[in-house]
Order: sequence, then C-alpha cells, then structure tokens
Amino acid sequence: MANIKNMQMGDAICGDARIGIRKGLLGLTTKYVYLPTESLVKGEKREVDEECGKRLLQLLQSPTPQPLADKLRLAEAVNGNYLVEITYSADKSFVALHVLRYDRLNYEPVAPVRIYEGDEARAISQIL
Repeated sequence: MANIKNMQMGDAICGDARIGIRKGLLGLTTKYVYLPTESLVKGEKREVDEECGKRLLQLLQSPTPQPLADKLRLAEAVNGNYLVEITYSADKSFVALHVLRYDRLNYEPVAPVRIYEGDEARAISQIL
C-alpha cells in the first residue's frame, strides 16, 4: 500500500469533494473515505512494461473504458517504463488512475488523473 498523500496524484485525490479525509487519534493516522458509499480508499503503485503502459493510456483516453478494460490485465514488471498510481475504494465503486513514464531519471505524468465511479469503476477494478 502506498500513502495517498505521497503519490503524485495525491493532491487530486485529497482535493476531490467525493473523498473524505479522517484523522485518527492524535492525528497520527489518516484514512481516506469515498463519501457516497463510506468505503475506505487505498492507494497502490505498480511498475508496468511499455506495452501495458501504452494500452493503459488508450484506456484513459477512451470515452467508454469497458471494452478496453475487458482485454487488459495490469501485470507488474521489474524496472518498468511506466508507473501506474492507483487509488480505489474497498467496494470498487471508485477508482482513480494516473500513468507516469520514466524519463530523465524520474517518473513524469503522461496523462491527467482519471477518476471512474459506479459501473465504470467496477470494470476498471477488474484489471487491477
């Protein structure tokens, strides 16, 4: 699990009105909650290879992600060219994706953060 606040997409997720931020005892822990369903939101980072990264970019640019999501599986690669930041709710009704490409010794965003809800989110969560 990745700390959502430390992800490059962290500002977009923390600033989204659909996400609630709840501090724990003494402010030492932070929980992110998808407010419409009160489901906890978790974050992950995965490195993927060139082919998978390009297919993910096609998915993010598609107005209807369901057909592309059915054909794609997110397989991790060691030292991959692309980094995928993922946040999702425990009930899979919220998914946010951010794709970054390795360039000049750093991962740089190649697409804006894309947020899916409802049926689209459940379809995207199947590739994770």
